[in-house]
Amino acid sequence: MVVFYLVFGLLMQRGGQGFIAYLLTGLVPFQWFAKTVNQTANSIVAGRGLMNKVRISPLFFPLVGVVQNLSKQFFLFIVLFIFLVLYGISPTIHWLAIFPIIIVQLLVIILVSCFIAMLIPFLRDLINLVPTGIQFVMFSSGIFFKPEKIPEEWRDLFFINPMANLLHQYRVVFLEASWPDWAALFYLTVGTLILLSITLHFYKIFEGRFARVVLE
Repeated sequence: MVVFYLVFGLLMQRGGQGFIAYLLTGLVPFQWFAKTVNQTANSIVAGRGLMNKVRISPLFFPLVGVVQNLSKQFFLFIVLFIFLVLYGISPTIHWLAIFPIIIVQLLVIILVSCFIAMLIPFLRDLINLVPTGIQFVMFSSGIFFKPEKIPEEWRDLFFINPMANLLHQYRVVFLEASWPDWAALFYLTVGTLILLSITLHFYKIFEGRFARVVLE
């Protein structure tokens, strides 16, 4: 956060007034997503030694990474709150809506982390595409630009991206002092839970094969 403030806010002076706050309210939540997915992508393969010794669900490995990064993220959100206040943005009652947004993002992170971690043991080369995929999501989630810059006919397609939707909700709460789009969060939650249920079902189907595949 400090680096981005120095580079964009003081050295380059880009984006106009309020750009740094806009940038960081998107970057901090996205970094949570990116770091967790990166860390958990190869977690099942990395845990092959333990899986070979004891009977343990392969879900254990990506979920450990999710929990570890969640604890770190709470600290980063506190730092973000402090920065926004020092930047001149006054807290409002709408900031309480951050907690349900965080919960929805956590569900999205669990889904993506568990899904990718499930695929890697069977498609080892896929691990090389994970950083590229995360970078693509970063540039297509509106971290560096506002959704208003997108033609209106394409905007609904833009918000199909869960991270673009979530980052927009964070900014509505922090920067516009408004309540988020509860309907959008509801639909995102339902869709995520459905896909997560399907992913967990596949974990059960392939549970007996993970220990053998990771040793190949």
